Amino acid sequence: MAAFEREYIGPEIMVALLGLCERENVGSIMRTATALGVKRILLGPKTADPFARRTVRVSMGTVFRLKLYDLSDPSSQLADLAKRLDVHTIATTLDQTATPLRDFRLTRQSGILIAGNEAEGIAEEIQKVATDRVIIPMSQGTNSLNVAVASAICLHELCNQLKH
Repeated sequence: MAAFEREYIGPEIMVALLGLCERENVGSIMRTATALGVKRILLGPKTADPFARRTVRVSMGTVFRLKLYDLSDPSSQLADLAKRLDVHTIATTLDQTATPLRDFRLTRQSGILIAGNEAEGIAEEIQKVATDRVIIPMSQGTNSLNVAVASAICLHELCNQLKH
């Protein structure tokens, strides 16, 4: 995997996976991301191997169509990318003070959707450096979703915003 350097190609959505340890979730997010037009995935420490057999299978081989980048120090690298490339870094969270996804607007800027570990979510230090934090409002006592499902919902909304 290469270090992240972005040539200008217009507004885009990218995904940062930080500490996702379940290969099925990594593969599912990659498959969904590819289906929605995402071309770049940034992989943080302790994230499952994107080329492991199970990940490749769940991704339906879409991992081979994506550009993968290494985030060895996510908090400083994401802060740098936000500043240097003028992109939103969007942390998904369960914090009720975060912006509801339906109210968040990209304003035709590129964005990096950040997904965190299945059990612990996104580390507080990453949430602090993110330019934005979003929550998916849920009802009937549901307080969380599987990371692949939540990522799919967020990606669908963000990718649609760039198209319209």
